[in-house]
Amino acid sequence: MKLISIFFISLFVLSGCGGSEGSKQGQPFNLGEPYMRATDNEYQMSVKSFLPANGSGPKVTLVGMIHVGESSYYNQVQGLIDQANSVLWEAIGGDPQGDSYATMGSILPSCQTLFQMINHQDTADQLGLVHQQLTYPQGKAVWADLNTEPLLDQFLKTPFAESKRNEMPNTWNTPKCYQVLWLFKEGLKLNPNPELGRIDFLPGSGNATYTPPASKKTLTRRDLAKIDPKEIEIFPGFDEVLLERRNDVVLEKLAQVLAYSQGEILIVYGAAHMADIEKRFTKQHNYVPHQEHRLVAFTF
Repeated sequence: MKLISIFFISLFVLSGCGGSEGSKQGQPFNLGEPYMRATDNEYQMSVKSFLPANGSGPKVTLVGMIHVGESSYYNQVQGLIDQANSVLWEAIGGDPQGDSYATMGSILPSCQTLFQMINHQDTADQLGLVHQQLTYPQGKAVWADLNTEPLLDQFLKTPFAESKRNEMPNTWNTPKCYQVLWLFKEGLKLNPNPELGRIDFLPGSGNATYTPPASKKTLTRRDLAKIDPKEIEIFPGFDEVLLERRNDVVLEKLAQVLAYSQGEILIVYGAAHMADIEKRFTKQHNYVPHQEHRLVAFTF
């Protein structure tokens, strides 16, 4: 069974893994190799470092993340963060002063529903894991993500949204969260798979409810290790926004940091983002693979 709900993709692309280290010695690797690997008894996440091809410039290290795991994994990632000179990190709405929707989420029912769809704490509790626990020290942390409203705007600019413009709820006071939920529901009509969960609109309430797939209740660690985020497309253009448009921000911030950093630059981001970030940044800045080591997100 493929577990491909809206919720499950957020474990690999959104934040708000554990176990022993998989390989302490760095190993050579090739471009395009996966950042997530499952063995018979553990789920591994890759940490890959890159160096400038001309030998001049800082090391860049990509740390692929899953947002629930064992606490010992986060301790290891925290150690990498503490040692790096600069850290680019993800968090939609991570700029509270510039994110009005972060506040509105506590007021607007539709925003509450949208945010609840990516709440990982219940799954962490169910699997005996923890939700991502990392601290980004001031002075080295560079927030590299979209605020909530620009992300919603990107969803509402997709060709799929444009094709539904005349049908979409659109009055002067219709929240963007509500419109995006409506797009999700329309997307589910294209792929009527119970494994995607269900969205129900409540007449006259300006809100909707999301019911996760039944498989979420019986999810095991081994099931989680089998999920392939690349198989998920809630509606046409969904993954382009959720991955590539946010990666645009990462690459913009990376270019800025490369201009002044003299030490290691760490990019700590959901593992589903990493293939695109790796491909684009190595080409743009002429970087080549250096070493990879693997951390165990969790065992099963």
